[in-house]
Amino acid sequence: MAPEQIYAETKFLLFTIIKALPVENMEQLAKQSLDETLMMAKKYAQQTSNKGLAESVKRINKNCADLVKVGYLNENDNYAQLRKDAVQVMEAKP
Repeated sequence: MAPEQIYAETKFLLFTIIKALPVENMEQLAKQSLDETLMMAKKYAQQTSNKGLAESVKRINKNCADLVKVGYLNENDNYAQLRKDAVQVMEAKP
């Protein structure tokens, strides 16, 4: 897959994870680091035995590592663009 396709998949997976989390304050979640969000999702997946959610977390981690290797994402800014894009998708969806 091209980096653009991997990025689109990763953004969609992050969007679905954020939607699945039982969070009252979406703004607070948007300010979290990607690692914090994924740890929260992993813990929630374990608590609820949600294997799909756990797989999404693994896939995001793999995709991010792949995208960093090709220079498409920057790990040093904690994947700021990915988080920003996922939040924009959240805001666009009712």
